[in-house]
Amino acid sequence: MVDNQKQLKRNLYDASIRPGSFIYESFFLIARLASLLKLLRPNTKMHYICRDNWIFILTPLAGSSSLRSLASDVQVHNLLSCEKPKCCSLTNDSVCFVLDRNYEDRLTSFYNKKVRNPTSLSKARLLATCESLTWRTTPQEFVTWVRGCIDLVHKDKHLYTIEQITDGFGFNFENVQLLEISRDQQMVEALLGLKIGDRVNSTNDVAHFADPVTIPPLSS
Repeated sequence: MVDNQKQLKRNLYDASIRPGSFIYESFFLIARLASLLKLLRPNTKMHYICRDNWIFILTPLAGSSSLRSLASDVQVHNLLSCEKPKCCSLTNDSVCFVLDRNYEDRLTSFYNKKVRNPTSLSKARLLATCESLTWRTTPQEFVTWVRGCIDLVHKDKHLYTIEQITDGFGFNFENVQLLEISRDQQMVEALLGLKIGDRVNSTNDVAHFADPVTIPPLSS
């Protein structure tokens, strides 16, 4: 019964909705108000896989959806804890593998997937927790907003830098090994015992409302 309720809730949040519609704007307004009143907080729960005495962090917007769709032992960790997960035998010498991607590339994906194309209630909810962002936010406005919150940790997990992610898992950077799917696919597959096929949830897969665009450099 509980599982059925969770699935029903998931189906509802994932239902397609058009930005700008009455239903979308009404839901977004309520969610934004709840966020401003601190009744709705940014999602800081990161997916990871723990095996023996090492951990593999599934960084959002770096190919994590493909791995989560294949692995059966994915767990969740709150980045605000800044402690190592207690579910496995992690020590100060344990290796932390992190799914990596250039931060500005991740931001571009975030803007195109979550800001320009919030085509479900779950995406509208996420966007509502990003103060001042809406589906009408321009690329320049988005980059300016990111610059203002880049050092903060009270923000959605998609916007965390790699350093903030590893800090959230309680790891020193000297024990961290960065792996990119495009560059290190064989090692990722060997570590996790998976065979990575076609990528899922790519920008082109989900950008049905507004076409993808490039964003200005973060450093300019």
